[in-house]
Amino acid sequence: GLDIQPTDVLVDGTLGMAGHAKVLAARLGANGVFVGIDHDSRALKIAQEHMIHVSAHCVYAESSFEDMVA
Repeated sequence: GLDIQPTDVLVDGTLGMAGHAKVLAARLGANGVFVGIDHDSRALKIAQEHMIHVSAHCVYAESSFEDMVA
């Protein structure tokens, strides 16, 4: 499995409605950062509602994972 630490930065480039992201981001602490990216603005809005109880700092972007640069 993933070794997510409380202070990690976690990026999900295909956020959708945050089903998997919610479980993974819950392992981040208050000093962790979660970045969720999806091309669908409606899915982003739903994802934000699903992530409301995550203690990490969450940032959302309407874009495609294809636009991500390493």
